[in-house]
Amino acid sequence: MNIRDKIREEIVETELFHTYVIGKNGEKIPRYVAEGYDKEKIETEGSMWIMYVWDCMRDYYEKNKERIEKDIDEILRAEIRRK
Repeated sequence: MNIRDKIREEIVETELFHTYVIGKNGEKIPRYVAEGYDKEKIETEGSMWIMYVWDCMRDYYEKNKERIEKDIDEILRAEIRRK
């Protein structure tokens, strides 16, 4: 796995599974729920769980590919300038 792949995976995982959107009543909704993925399948562990999670991550990436790739470019440029 190259550095772009690692950054891509980290962005997708962080956005999809560790961020929230604010609902109409001010409640925090996990992004994966807001994006329409099955909450029970994601929150249940087991052999089928990992396949579903990877499918969700791949789907989320495809939906947000242009923005995520721009973010990766910015991260890499910033790191190059830092050195």
